[in-house]
Amino acid sequence: MLKKIYHASAGTGKTETIVNDFLQGVDKNNIKNKLKTTVFISFSNAAADEIKQRLWKKLREKLREKKNNSETSDDDESVLLYMNVYTIHSFCLRVIKLLRHYLGLPVDIEFLTQTYKKETTL
Repeated sequence: MLKKIYHASAGTGKTETIVNDFLQGVDKNNIKNKLKTTVFISFSNAAADEIKQRLWKKLREKLREKKNNSETSDDDESVLLYMNVYTIHSFCLRVIKLLRHYLGLPVDIEFLTQTYKKETTL
């Protein structure tokens, strides 16, 4: 179920708002579960990377607060595996891969995900 959409101009604080809204009510015991049930979708790779970086920074701070020390453990870093941060295109590709059978696509279909430069001839 879609719960929130943030739409605003560049530089208005969308990423900060998204991360802060996500962290409301999150504690060390439910971080992984909340990450598993949340999908972050942006328009660009740069925006998706920014969400990942800021989210991990804030989660690391929260995990440190709970431990009362300055380091996170390997177990803490496992929360990174639960982050669902996509661009619109990568999210659509993931959905197509998951639902390819229902879409009538062959099971062995190959998805090309690299960007190729179009060759031009003079």
